[in-house]
Amino acid sequence: SSSNNNNKESRRRRRRAAQDFGDDGATNEKDTATASRSLASTVNSLEQRFTQTKKAAEKKSAGFADEVEDDEGRDNDDAVRRGLELMEAEMGKLDDDDDAGDEGSMDPELNANDDDDDDDAAFYNSIAKKSKHDKQTRKEYYAVAPKFPTVDARVEGERGLSRAILKNRGLVAHKNKLNRNPRVKKREQYRKALIRRKGAVREVRDPREGLVYGGEETGIKSRTTKSRKLS
Repeated sequence: SSSNNNNKESRRRRRRAAQDFGDDGATNEKDTATASRSLASTVNSLEQRFTQTKKAAEKKSAGFADEVEDDEGRDNDDAVRRGLELMEAEMGKLDDDDDAGDEGSMDPELNANDDDDDDDAAFYNSIAKKSKHDKQTRKEYYAVAPKFPTVDARVEGERGLSRAILKNRGLVAHKNKLNRNPRVKKREQYRKALIRRKGAVREVRDPREGLVYGGEETGIKSRTTKSRKLS
């Protein structure tokens, strides 16, 4: 009976332990699910905030770009319109009769248009003058100096006769002046040949020179070698 009681007691302890372990696992699973749901909701909210912020920035940049394009378009349209008006005024496309009628009219709108035309003409003339001055300045800066001097004043009578004009040889090949005289040419060739021979054949020297040696006549060159290599 004591053994049976012990067995029953051990079974109860095992069952109680199993129940306790199962309850802990369920609790842990519930906590994990709750934490994962809260984390997912937090990540979702952050993604939504980031998307909204990005869309707002894109709308703001797009609106600014549209405003800049509109301003640039208006500026370009004004510049084109003003340029066309100046071109028409320059080419004489405006009617002379209308201009004459407008001059004698007392309509303030027409007078205002005349003032605008005068301002445009003055603006065009100033721009044209500035452009012409800049071109002239660049032309003078990059101009090449003349090879021969130019005579601005007109020379009266016959001009002076020079040796080149008197000879009138034209284009002639260059010739050496030594070739004019054969004797002088051969003499110069002989002189150069003697100099070359001194480098190849040594001259006979007086034996008494060793007693009173006074150095080489042409000096001693450290880079010149006269000996022969045995190997």
